[in-house]
Amino acid sequence: THPLRIDWLPVEGDKGSIGMTLCPGKYQPVSWTGGWDRQLGLDVESLKDSGTRKLVSLVTNEDMELLRVTQLPTIVQASGIEWTHLPLTDGSAPSARWMRRAAQVFTELQTSIPEGERVVVHCMGGLSRAGTFVALYLNLRGYTMAEAIEKVRTERDVRCINPEQEAFLFGLEQ
Repeated sequence: THPLRIDWLPVEGDKGSIGMTLCPGKYQPVSWTGGWDRQLGLDVESLKDSGTRKLVSLVTNEDMELLRVTQLPTIVQASGIEWTHLPLTDGSAPSARWMRRAAQVFTELQTSIPEGERVVVHCMGGLSRAGTFVALYLNLRGYTMAEAIEKVRTERDVRCINPEQEAFLFGLEQ
């Protein structure tokens, strides 16, 4: 298991930062990003060592079963990292219901990250759902949606945020 890669996307002037990664402990022998057999305990240690105070999980319960990380909430919380679960179906854009649930989290992050909190967001691969979440956060922090999407793709991966999610994000600006 190579070290967990966390891509940090700091906002100028903030004492903390928001980061993106793949699912800690991910087991997926065949995927379009390659085979994965990570160790959950080691990945949570990496999060802790990076100063992460909160982990926002966008994976569904079914995703956690598929990736063999059903113990993720327990192990993360036992490490002292706050765990927030906002499940979003893989590849999909957020629904109005999901956005209502996420509103409180975004409100908290707009205060806690500037004050120094380090927050990591993940989905299965840390690309589409995580990218969408971070773009929403950056937009709330003053970036245009185009700037937010570009920052996510530049700092994490050009494959971040699929076309459906991109259309959703740009639709919010209208």
